[in-house]
Amino acid sequence: MSEKKKTGNVARAVEKEEEKIYGKISKDLEKVGVEQSGFATRASTESGFTAAATLPEHDKGKLRRKVHYSVKSILKQAVSLKASTADSAVIRQRFNDGGRITGMNLIILFMAIIIASVGLNMNSTAVIIGAMLISPIMGTIQLMGFSIATVDSEKFKKAIIGFTFQVVVALIGSTIYFLLTPIKAPTAELLARTKPAIWDVLIATAGGFAGAVATTRKDTTSNVIPGVAIATALMPPLCTCGYSIANGKWNMLLGAGFLFLINMFFIMVSTVLVLLIIEIPEVTDAKPEMRKRMRGALIRNTILILIPSIIMAVYITKESNLETASRTTATRTASTAQVTDQLKILFPEIDSVQVGRVEEEGEDGKVQEKDVAIISLKEELSDKDKARLERYIATIYENQCEVEYRLEEPAAADVKL
Repeated sequence: MSEKKKTGNVARAVEKEEEKIYGKISKDLEKVGVEQSGFATRASTESGFTAAATLPEHDKGKLRRKVHYSVKSILKQAVSLKASTADSAVIRQRFNDGGRITGMNLIILFMAIIIASVGLNMNSTAVIIGAMLISPIMGTIQLMGFSIATVDSEKFKKAIIGFTFQVVVALIGSTIYFLLTPIKAPTAELLARTKPAIWDVLIATAGGFAGAVATTRKDTTSNVIPGVAIATALMPPLCTCGYSIANGKWNMLLGAGFLFLINMFFIMVSTVLVLLIIEIPEVTDAKPEMRKRMRGALIRNTILILIPSIIMAVYITKESNLETASRTTATRTASTAQVTDQLKILFPEIDSVQVGRVEEEGEDGKVQEKDVAIISLKEELSDKDKARLERYIATIYENQCEVEYRLEEPAAADVKL
């Protein structure tokens, strides 16, 4: 075969491959509305060919708009709650089933109360989590939120009655347990449920929102609901109320009861918000005045619960800061004793070392605080020893402590006549 014929075969093979690539690119661009006429012609070269795929400016703009709209639609779909929402009839059935009070649900609730009470009494976090996972009480709270969102006053009344009955059963069960148990001292787990604050509002709101979204999805295979049950912690405050009643600790009863109220109410509020976002249909006989009344009460009660929650948060923050300061002072006191022992070995003239904070008025009239180390001496130190001692203290207290010397006067019995 001649060299010229070989070259021709290679050129044809390259041309066929080029046509395949050209056709693929054309089809892809047709999907976004770009015409094939936008491609440049091919130019032969010594090594084969070069293909240009430049586009006219109006086609480039069209492509950019298509990409922009595509990204926008993807983002909109990613944050939309309606994208994977189940049918409204299915959602209604789920909430009704979750809030139904049956004998089986009450038995499970009573068992959950006993488990949670034992966990609180024995200070066992794992046991408490187990009780939260099996408790059916959150379904009734979600049903109350569903009733408000759909303006179904009759269903709301039934849900309130069912929820009240569940709370009474839980209080009776936990109170009986704590009356019978020989361990009466409050554990850390019990005390942790007596100081509600604004952070509990945030937890209940986020947990309730996640729970409502999971309940309204098409796909029901989710681990969201168990996580919500653990995060919002409805059972432990109820059991703490039972402990408080059994042992007459009314201050603990107020704290635990308010924490339970926060968790319950803001789970309900979050459920209402999610259902309004996905535009769940209202009942056919919904009255405008009833809608206004129910949602107005929801807003009013939200404000009433938020105010004491914020006050409690401020109080807890101050208490925590004071506790931290106390621990710091105790640590400094302990370290000062150690430093004194070391200094007495290095400088036998030292009698004692005291480190504290003093206030002094500056030249501008403002009161300033500073740390001072007061060194009590049995005998006067030389300038060299003082410089060495000050370097030592500056190293320990990171140059934040001034040094003052006090020479102790000898006792009368030590004075030589």
